[in-house]
Parts: sequence; C-alpha cells; structure tokens
Amino acid sequence: VYQIELRHKKFPDPLNVVCIKKTNLTTKQQAHVLWFSSDLELDAEKIIDYYSLRFQIEFNFRDAKLMEKYRCQNPEYSVLYLKSHYGGLKYIHEILKILPQKPEPIVI
Repeated sequence: VYQIELRHKKFPDPLNVVCIKKTNLTTKQQAHVLWFSSDLELDAEKIIDYYSLRFQIEFNFRDAKLMEKYRCQNPEYSVLYLKSHYGGLKYIHEILKILPQKPEPIVI
C-alpha cells in the first residue's frame, strides 16, 4: 500500500491517492488499484475502509433491485434467497458444461 498527495491539471485541489499493489500468489501477476480522496488528512487504511463500505452499499442496492421481481411473487423472499437462487443457477450451468452430451432443453 502506497499513499501520496498529488495534483492533477483538471482538478483544482490536491488529492490524497492510495495505491494498492496486488499480487496473485499463484501466477505472480500484479495489478494496481488506485483510490482517491479530497480529504488530505485521511490515512490509507481509512480510505481503504471507506471504499470497502462504498462497494458494499452498491452491492446492497444491486441486490435490492434484483429482489423487486421476486418480492412481487413472494414478499418473504430475502437476499439470502437471491444468493441461493443465483448460486444454484451458476452451479447447474457449470455441471451442464462438463456433461459429455448436452441434455434436451426441457431438462434444462
């Protein structure tokens, strides 16, 4: 994790920039993630925490939008149901890929 205060010609104020260098332990491939804040007092750990919370909030909104169609059919459906449903679909598709012969559409 690296942190530095930088300026950009298109943004009038300095930015607090956090760069995370990620390494895949298996392939040794590396990637960088950049996060920005206009609050120059925040330390890198706090910026990372805030971005993590932001992504969790976005996932919650996504899940809530997906739940709308299921709640019309059954108001007691929950996010846990949604995760189970899509997890099951993914599992079925992965199993169908490894079958020697694709089943008839009625089976699917």
